Amino acid sequence: MTIACHELAGLPPAPGLPYTNGGNAACLTLGNAMPVESGMANICGGSKTYTWIATDQCNNSINHTQIITVTPIAPPAFVNPPTNMTIACHELATLPPNPTLAYTNGGIATCLTAGNSTPTQSGMANVCGGMRTYTWNFTDQCSNTITHTQNITVTPIAPPAFVNPPMSVTIACHELATLPPAPTLSYTNGGTATCLTTGDATPTESGMANVCGGTKTRMWNFTDQCNNAITHTQNITVTPIAPPAFVNPPTSVTIACHELATLPPAPTLSYTNGGTATCLTTGDATPTESGMATVCGGTKTRMWNFTDQCNNAITHTQNITVTPIAPPAFVNPPTSVTIACHELATLPPAPTLSYTNGGTATCLTTGDATPTESGMANVCGGTKTFTWNFTDQCNNAITHTQNITVTPIAPPAFVNPPTSVTIACHELATLPPAPTLSYTNGGTATCLTTGDATPTESGMATVCGGTKTFTWNFTDQCNNAITHTQNITVTPIAPPAFVNPPGNLTIACNELANLPVSPTLSYTNNGILSCLTDGNVSPP
Repeated sequence: MTIACHELAGLPPAPGLPYTNGGNAACLTLGNAMPVESGMANICGGSKTYTWIATDQCNNSINHTQIITVTPIAPPAFVNPPTNMTIACHELATLPPNPTLAYTNGGIATCLTAGNSTPTQSGMANVCGGMRTYTWNFTDQCSNTITHTQNITVTPIAPPAFVNPPMSVTIACHELATLPPAPTLSYTNGGTATCLTTGDATPTESGMANVCGGTKTRMWNFTDQCNNAITHTQNITVTPIAPPAFVNPPTSVTIACHELATLPPAPTLSYTNGGTATCLTTGDATPTESGMATVCGGTKTRMWNFTDQCNNAITHTQNITVTPIAPPAFVNPPTSVTIACHELATLPPAPTLSYTNGGTATCLTTGDATPTESGMANVCGGTKTFTWNFTDQCNNAITHTQNITVTPIAPPAFVNPPTSVTIACHELATLPPAPTLSYTNGGTATCLTTGDATPTESGMATVCGGTKTFTWNFTDQCNNAITHTQNITVTPIAPPAFVNPPGNLTIACNELANLPVSPTLSYTNNGILSCLTDGNVSPP
């Protein structure tokens, strides 16, 4: 059974339980069993257990258990706990002291839990804001704990602001002398009573400005009791004087080389910035001259420089470029040619070559150049080179080269050289000696090559065959080499053969005694003259 906590006090003690088996006479078993109690229960809940056990003379055991469960007291709760709230800074002084909070669990009799809880206070709040926290705690006899927290947030005072702060301005350089001193600035946060912040701030001044420009900075600072810091900065920027410029500066020019002697000296140049009063910059600048120019060209540079009191630097450069004299060229230079070898002896000497640049007066370059000769040529060919060189005073170098190429003599060739042949062996004895061979290149005069060549003999040939080789060689003065080879191949004598040789035979043993004496056999190769081979041969 389950009982409410307040019923626990009126709970009766556990009774004895009668038992019986319903038998009769000696078979009857009956009695009264007393319970054993265990467990624990109180108003915080729990279970109490009663157990009845009985065993008869035959060891039949019976048991019964009753569990009595106690419903615990209800947990308490705070009555109308206050919610979190946000208050203005001036309301902080009227904040009530720490209130107590009632709590109850709504129980009856011994199950009732009721009372009041005093909070603990934490956090910090003032006119600068913050949070004050009240915390109520209560734990009943059954360890049911309840907690409630109220946060009271204070809205801090408004941060201050400057009243009508001056804006940054840009002034002309001549206005700097009449600039008024920096004023004090009022500030307020628009609050009331203890939340009001108001006053005046004196500026600090930094930076530097003059007719060359710059910025003067005025800065107002204020920090209230809540560390709300405000800053206002006014920048007074001075427009610097205008940079100067040269008046009608000369442009760069290119002149002909003959104009260099009449070049006028460099003039002074006026400069101004177009300003007024103390902002006016004006004057004259003398140039510096650099570079070098001659009839060979070059550039003469004139440079005017000026820097005003504000370090505005101006520069003008005039480059006077001289067109150099024209480079010279050879007049009608000879072209390269190819000549036959016999023309070499009549080749005329190399001429001098005229050169000019077509200029006038001091810019004219003219004269004659003598060639240098290089290379070698003869009837075997080659190239003879004539080279004309000239370099003027401006290092303009000209070169002309004429190559005279000689066509070499034609290579020689043998006239009607004999071809290779094959002869019968008997012709070897009548073979004539190798002839000399004529050669020619078909040239004329000094280009003609002609003569006879004697052969060299190699190899060996007999009636048994072989090859005899005749070789004719010739190399002319130009190292043109020719070779001809004639091979005379000898057909060897035919091999011999027996004339009517007897064939194999089979005889009876009684015929052996009548076997004739072995005859001689004739042989021949049917050759002629020294190529004939014949005779007789007896068997062993």
